[in-house]
Amino acid sequence: RLDLFSCARRLRSTNPKALDFLVQIAEAAVEAREEAVKGRDADDALPISYYEVQDYALVPISEEEWEYMIDRSTMRLMGALKFAAPRPLEGAAFWRIPASVLRHVAQFNASLLQLKSAAEAP
Repeated sequence: RLDLFSCARRLRSTNPKALDFLVQIAEAAVEAREEAVKGRDADDALPISYYEVQDYALVPISEEEWEYMIDRSTMRLMGALKFAAPRPLEGAAFWRIPASVLRHVAQFNASLLQLKSAAEAP
């Protein structure tokens, strides 16, 4: 099984726009989590996990984004990122970034940094 950086480099060599798409999605997921946590009142008695983003669905909009999501290299990279695959029988039609992955902010940001460095490497 390939590591995250190798998967990202492989995707970059076959479909660089798909890698850019995944970087944008990952950044949007981080922003959504940060906004939800910031919206919490300082004196609120509810735990912070109540405000955290739950699973972040990766919903393709354009035809091009749909093509990215069904690409084997893209799916391999999403697996390396610990994204959750679709489970239609359980009501999850799209790939998702699990809340458990987003809660580990430092680790997820490190993964995001690896994606960006693979996208920018010569």
